[in-house]
Amino acid sequence: MSRVSDLNAELRLLEMKANDEYRLKKVHTEKEWEYLCKVIECCDELENLNRGYPNEREKWRRKKDYYDEKAMEIRNILDASKPKPASKPERNAKPVYENMPNQEYENNSESKPRKKSEIPEKFAVYAEKYGSPIPDEDYVSPNSSKDVPPEMIRSWYQDYPNHDLSDVVGMESVKEQAKKEILNKIGWGKMEQEFGMSMLKSYMFYGPYGTGKTFFVEGLAMELMKRGFKFLRLAGSDLHGKYVGVGEKAAKAAFMEAMECAPSILFFDEFDNVCADRDGQSVEGHEKRLSNEFIQEYDKLKAKLEGTTKPVVILTATNYPDKIDGAMRNRISSYLLIPLPPEDLRQLYFKNKLKKFTLSDDVSYEFMADVTDNFGMRDLEKVVNYLKNEIIESAKEEFGVKEDNGVISPELSEDIVLEAISSGRKKLTRELFENALDANKPDKKEDILASLKAFETKL
Repeated sequence: MSRVSDLNAELRLLEMKANDEYRLKKVHTEKEWEYLCKVIECCDELENLNRGYPNEREKWRRKKDYYDEKAMEIRNILDASKPKPASKPERNAKPVYENMPNQEYENNSESKPRKKSEIPEKFAVYAEKYGSPIPDEDYVSPNSSKDVPPEMIRSWYQDYPNHDLSDVVGMESVKEQAKKEILNKIGWGKMEQEFGMSMLKSYMFYGPYGTGKTFFVEGLAMELMKRGFKFLRLAGSDLHGKYVGVGEKAAKAAFMEAMECAPSILFFDEFDNVCADRDGQSVEGHEKRLSNEFIQEYDKLKAKLEGTTKPVVILTATNYPDKIDGAMRNRISSYLLIPLPPEDLRQLYFKNKLKKFTLSDDVSYEFMADVTDNFGMRDLEKVVNYLKNEIIESAKEEFGVKEDNGVISPELSEDIVLEAISSGRKKLTRELFENALDANKPDKKEDILASLKAFETKL
C-alpha cells in the first residue's frame, strides 16, 4: 500500500500548489492548470490501485471528475484570454485538455516533443541526428482501434529523458551490470541473425520501493535512444481499463507498435500489476487474462523478430518480483537489483540537494546520512522537501516584512528572505532536520526486504 500513501501525499502537495498558485496571483495560470492535470493523474492511478474496493474506487472517481470539471473550466478561461488569430478559427477542434480523465489513456504532457532548445545540451546532438522520438500530432497507428485509440498509442511514445546513466548517482555495480548485460549486447544485429539469436531482449529491475528504479530505467533508455531507439512506456491505466478485454487489446497493440518502430524499448513499470502470477490466490480473472495475453504476445513478437536485425528491448520494474507469473519470469533475460541507497550515497544526496543552505555547527551531512539508514530515495526526497519548506517558512517569519494588515508581503520580503538564507543568517539546524525526520518516517520495508531475499534465493 506504500504506493497508495505516496500518491496521497503527492496529491495533497499538488492540491496545495494549485490553490496557492491562484491565491497568490489572483488569476488562473497555466501552472495551476498543470498542477490540476497532475492531480487528475494521481486520482486516476489511485482509482486503478483500488481495484476490488468499490467504495474507494468511487471516491477517487468522484474526485477525479470534480478536478476534471475544474481543469476544463480553467482551460477555457485561459484559452479565452489568448488573442484570437486573424484567420478562420478551426471548427470542432479538440480541447487542449484532451479527454484525459474520461479515456483509457493518459494524455501525458511530458510526452510532447520538446523544442530543440529545451533538450539538455549534451543530448541535442541525438535530437539533431534522429529527430523527435514522438510521432506527429496527426499520427494514426495501424495498431489502433476503437478500444485502443490513436491518442492512447501516441501517448506511449516518450521524449528524450533529461538524464542518462552518467547522471545516476551511485549504483556503480548496477550500472556496470547494465552495461555488461544490456548495452554491450545490443547493436550486434547481423551477428545475432547469423547465429540465430533472439532479437527480443527482456530485463527486470527489482528492489524496494523508492530506490530509483524508474529513474535508472529512464537513464538506461536514454543510452539506447542515443543509438536511435524509440522509447514506449505504458501506464497502469492503459492495461487496467473499465471495460473487459481492453487491457489485453492494449497489450497486443503495444507489442505490435514496438515491432513496427524497432529498434525500440517497451517499458512496463509496476510489472507485477501487468503480468500477475496466474496461480496467485488473490489474482482476479481479468488479471489472469491479461497475463495470458501478455505472454502470448511476447512469444509472438519473439517469433516475428526472427531473421531481423532490429531489436526490441522489454524493460520492466517491480517491487514484488515474486508476484510475477512464473512463465514470464522464465522469459526474462537478466534481473538487476536496485538496492536501498548506501550511506555514502545518502550523504552525497543531502549534500547536493541542500547545498544552497548553510549548516549550523550542530549538524552535518555525515550525521544526516548516519541517521537515515533504511531510507529509500523517495523517503530521502520527502525529508529534503519538508526541510526546505520548513527553512523557508521559518525565514519568512523571522525576516519577512508585513503589510498593514499583518500579512507577510511576498513583494516586500522575497529578496530579503532569499538573502537571509543565501548569506547563512538563516541556517539549517539539527533541530530542523530532526523535525523533518519525525514528520517523514520511512515506509516500513521489513516485509518487502524479506520477500526480495526469498526471491533472490530462487534465481
